[in-house]
Amino acid sequence: WDDFYASVRRAACGFADTGISRGEIVAVIGNNTPDMYCAMTACQAIGAVPMPIYGALAGEDLKHLLNTTNARFAVVQDQQQVDALLDLKGLAQDLQTIIYTVGRGLSDYKHGVLQDFESVKQRGDSYASVNPTFFENSIDQGNTEDLAFILFNSGIVQKPQAVKISYKNALASSHFLVEEDNVTDADEVLSFMPISLAQNLLACFVVSYQTGLCVSCPESTETVMQNLHEVSPTFLYAPPYVYKQIAASIQERIELATGLRRRLYDYYVGNAIRNKGRSDFGLGEVLVMAPIKDLYGLGRLRFALTGGDTINAKLFAFFKALGVELKQIYGTTETFGCITHQTMEKTADNVGHAAKGVEIRISDENEILCRGDNVFSGYFNDEARTAEAFDADGWYRTGDIGEIREDKVLHIYDKFLARTRTSGGSFYLPKIIENAIKVSPYVREAFVTGGTEDDLVALIVIDGDTVGVWAERHDVRYAGYADLTAKQEVQSLIVQAVADANELTRQQQQPPVVSFILLHRTLSPQLGELTWSNKLRRKFLRETFREVIDAACSDQESIRFADSKTDDQVALSICRCQV
Repeated sequence: WDDFYASVRRAACGFADTGISRGEIVAVIGNNTPDMYCAMTACQAIGAVPMPIYGALAGEDLKHLLNTTNARFAVVQDQQQVDALLDLKGLAQDLQTIIYTVGRGLSDYKHGVLQDFESVKQRGDSYASVNPTFFENSIDQGNTEDLAFILFNSGIVQKPQAVKISYKNALASSHFLVEEDNVTDADEVLSFMPISLAQNLLACFVVSYQTGLCVSCPESTETVMQNLHEVSPTFLYAPPYVYKQIAASIQERIELATGLRRRLYDYYVGNAIRNKGRSDFGLGEVLVMAPIKDLYGLGRLRFALTGGDTINAKLFAFFKALGVELKQIYGTTETFGCITHQTMEKTADNVGHAAKGVEIRISDENEILCRGDNVFSGYFNDEARTAEAFDADGWYRTGDIGEIREDKVLHIYDKFLARTRTSGGSFYLPKIIENAIKVSPYVREAFVTGGTEDDLVALIVIDGDTVGVWAERHDVRYAGYADLTAKQEVQSLIVQAVADANELTRQQQQPPVVSFILLHRTLSPQLGELTWSNKLRRKFLRETFREVIDAACSDQESIRFADSKTDDQVALSICRCQV
């Protein structure tokens, strides 16, 4: 911490020498690295406002973020982000200076806007020698009403909006989390989700300053699972899809296991899942649970937070069976990631009680409303959308549908705007159905939309790893991901997964999925199909795959599809489900 303080002080003084002043919005673009955290902290120390941005963002999406806030300065990680900014060629209208932290590949760049982070810190040394009290005085000038971050919401329905988060907002969520989960300086966390996500900033940035815990950063996005094993943190934050990836990887290994190992796993973990909890804390822990947790870096976990999307009951039960305490946290970017938090009854079907100091209620239209110190003051330079975000009594409108039951815990069903009618006139909630399909370890992503009358159709992305292992065990030969999706055996496997989902959602009065298509590729944030936090952009998907969806609604058996995003020409089979 002493070394980090010195580094932040040098960077802050260097930023001041570069022209960054109090109130200036600074784009911070990259992955989780100590330098990115140093840059954000240095901005805050001198009263500037960091605007963390997903490191892979480029093109029109990046231009929109920069121009929304008139950002003049950007601190970036490496050549990837430098190229993305230079490719805008003046379209980012106010951008003047790009400071990079990793110079590999940039030695031949002759652009006057580029500066090296280390050189900036060296200038900070000179600046501090002339202004020895500048850094400490700047910190003292700050107050809780100042802006701590500019964050962008996910932009599921419309373009991402710039959310103004004050220190009061950030600290309200942080104080609750620290108190509720007893976080101390003895804890350690691995920060690997995008630095632009509110819940990641909450768990891995703000909480670290409040408690002094140790934050570790992965060596790269490709080494996260390896680094998780090496660090073995005491608590973790990740959205449900990350836990699903971990569970799928464990199940892959079990699929390949034979003899005693397989029988021990089936006995201890299987019994625990069926009993909705741990059935054996002795021999099963020693022989099965502990080795699995140690292999994946989960052995020291006191608890694991998950949020940003709903989690299915089967996945929740799986980690409970391993002895990993999953706790759901619910919040939006506008509430700095925390409205409710599971404290007692930890199950997949609720997101817990209201955080301390937060009030929640349900509107007449079943929309979740809240108010408290965690709630943002508004969108940057957008009074109209700010007004739309609050009801007449000043309650923030989350845009989510839910209910508060007798146990006073909150249950969430879907996005308010995602509630849709079938052509036959029935309402359905796509997320409930999609999550039921994704219970299968063989399904990575599902997009459900209207079919004919009260029936639904789905676009499904298989999990190439788990399906690949299944194909190997069942002697199904294939020549790549697209070929795997075209195999009749794989399609039959997913037909069963959809049938199981239909059985599950029928109990929740949801219409059935009658047909689906296995997509030839995964969905991608870079192609605009997912948000930065891996949520579906429904309108975009309906437009991109309109031909495919129409074919699935017809009596066709296949369709020749020209993928406008990848220029692929593929034949896609239409799979039917008995309902």
